[in-house]
Amino acid sequence: LILISKENLLKILQSNSSFLEAYLSSQAEFSKRLNNTIKLLSLSSAEERLLYYLKQNNPLKIKSISSLSESLYLSREATSRLVSKMVKESKINRNGNMLYLPKDIK
Repeated sequence: LILISKENLLKILQSNSSFLEAYLSSQAEFSKRLNNTIKLLSLSSAEERLLYYLKQNNPLKIKSISSLSESLYLSREATSRLVSKMVKESKINRNGNMLYLPKDIK
């Protein structure tokens, strides 16, 4: 982590177009992730969160239920029960470590 004064940052951005482009790209990606997190947290149910997350990342390769639970801001136990329930109800499909939406849900 590097702390750069506002004045020095402005000088760097003005004099180096490739740095400016990388900086703007980084800020745009951060804003996009932040907006997605806000949207995810605004959803009232765990099921809505998982469906929203899957719509953004379909198909989704999960490393583990724990990593998915962190992405959904849910407990590991709640996420595990939720995935099992939604697979059983045919709301999502699971094949090993892949989760995906059925073709009729978009």
